[in-house]
Amino acid sequence: KAFGESNNPEGSLICALTLCLFSFTREVRVEMMEQGAGRAALAVVKQAIESMGHGSAADDGDRDGGSDNGSTQSNGEGLFMDIVCLTVATLTNLALTPTTRTLIINDGVVPIILSLIEHDDEPVKRACAATMRGLTLDDSTEIITEIVQQGGLEAILRLCNVTDMLILRNCSAALCNILAHESLLDDLFTPGVGLVDDTIAQTTVNVVIDLLRSNDLDILRTCTLCLYNLSCITIEGCREMLVAAGAVAACVRVVADIEFLPQEVRSLYAGTLLNLSLSRQHSDRMHTDHAMQA
Repeated sequence: KAFGESNNPEGSLICALTLCLFSFTREVRVEMMEQGAGRAALAVVKQAIESMGHGSAADDGDRDGGSDNGSTQSNGEGLFMDIVCLTVATLTNLALTPTTRTLIINDGVVPIILSLIEHDDEPVKRACAATMRGLTLDDSTEIITEIVQQGGLEAILRLCNVTDMLILRNCSAALCNILAHESLLDDLFTPGVGLVDDTIAQTTVNVVIDLLRSNDLDILRTCTLCLYNLSCITIEGCREMLVAAGAVAACVRVVADIEFLPQEVRSLYAGTLLNLSLSRQHSDRMHTDHAMQA
């Protein structure tokens, strides 16, 4: 209650830190939600988004002030972002337990994350990426579908437009979690179904292939599984989309460094190339992209 109603930045920071520390203990997460911790955290993040929206106008008004004003403002902004990061970290921890995960999804955490990542604060984006990874751990296709419908997949794809390795690891893992649901894949790649905008499917393919340029083994492992799952979709035009986007060339490029790849990853590339070879429209790409070499 103090967290949601405090107008004191230092007090809010202490409350945010306390909630975050509590949320690391699995056994108390359900009780935290029952006592309103999730709603309080979401309210604080909503307030932060609104404040960020008005921040540029405030900045313009303060530029004529002296250096002391600028220093005070800078310290205040730093404190404010610390509160946001701790609050999002609390949501991340709550997302790690199935019961509390469902509750914060129902309370609208995904649209809030989608709004929060529009602001160029890297620590906040790191926290958001971790939250999306936690939210997508659910085994229920119904829950994952709800996350996608609320903009979760779009949020993950937007977060991939960075170079921060920690963000990319969490985002690639979140993508892998979503693309592991077979029935959801059919809805994502069937034109006109309405689950997401039709351009999201193409963007998903492009992001996965782009992430396969990474030298990070964790990212390669998760995106390899993403690409394999995508190549298993039998809906007309899906494999053609993959091949046209450079999926064969991506496989060949990664397999060229095969000595660094675990055996299970190599097997996935063999299966992916087999699936992509069934693309009739772009069958010539198997030759021009040197699939035989792989």
